[in-house]
Amino acid sequence: MKFKTHTESEAHRKKRTRLFMALFISVIMVMSILAIYVEQMSGNSLGEVYKGLKVTQTTLGYNVKNQKGVELLFDNHPGYAESINASFSRFYSALITFNPNEDKNLLPYYERAKLNLQMNFEKLQILTGSAISEPVDNSSPYHIYPVADCSYENMTVIYLTTSNTTSVTQENNCIIISGNNGQDLLLAKDALLYRYLTE
Repeated sequence: MKFKTHTESEAHRKKRTRLFMALFISVIMVMSILAIYVEQMSGNSLGEVYKGLKVTQTTLGYNVKNQKGVELLFDNHPGYAESINASFSRFYSALITFNPNEDKNLLPYYERAKLNLQMNFEKLQILTGSAISEPVDNSSPYHIYPVADCSYENMTVIYLTTSNTTSVTQENNCIIISGNNGQDLLLAKDALLYRYLTE
C-alpha cells in the first residue's frame, strides 16, 4: 500500500489553487465582456443628464428628453447643439424647404434634416409640410414637391441651406437653418430642436 507524502499533497493543493485562480480570472473576463456587450446592445440605457435633459445615445443618434417628458431625436449631442447660435420665434406650423439644385452631394443631409424635423415636430405638435425652394424638371425626384421659399406670408418657412456660418436665424417668417457642410447643417437643425426643449 502506497501512502501520499506531505509533499505530494502540497503539490496537489498548489495545482488545484492555480486551477481555481485561472478559472476565476476566466469567469471575470467573460463577465466583463458580457457586461460591455449588454450595455452596447441596450443603447446605453442609463444615459446621462445634461443641463436637466436626459440624454441617451442610440444607433440612430441621441434621444433627448426634457423635464416635461418631451423626447426628441437629435443627430448630435445637445452639448454641441447648445453652442450654435439659434435665434427665432416659436411657431406652430411650418413648411420645410431646401434647394435641390444647390449641391447634389448635400441632398441626403437635406432629406435627413427635413425628415428628422418632421418627426420631432409631430412630437411637439407642430404641423409641417414639405416643399422645395427652386423649380426642378420632371426628371428630378423632387418634381412632386410644391415650390415655396421665404416669401410666403401666411406660414413659417424653414429653409435648409449651406453658408459660411452654422446657425439658425430668422428673417420675418423665414427660419434659415444653415451649415458649412452636411454635418453642420444637421448640427444647426439640432440647435433649433434644443431651443424648443429648453425654452
